[in-house]
Amino acid sequence: MKELPMYLKPSQVQSNLGISTNTLRDLKDKVFKKGIHYFIPIGLTHPLWNRDALLEWINGNESDEISTLVNDILNN
Repeated sequence: MKELPMYLKPSQVQSNLGISTNTLRDLKDKVFKKGIHYFIPIGLTHPLWNRDALLEWINGNESDEISTLVNDILNN
């Protein structure tokens, strides 16, 4: 399998990591944080997604701070 680039377009996330573009959009700024999970390059309107941060989220290996945030959101 060809190694994925560090930052992925939403369509690459969906086809390679199995996270739908709707999920990315819905969880953006709620679970997925700018500067951790994605960034928006100058001149682009859509974010590029951090491959490693998304893999950590999928595998449940995120930092305690993010895990606490996710638990708070789920509890509400």
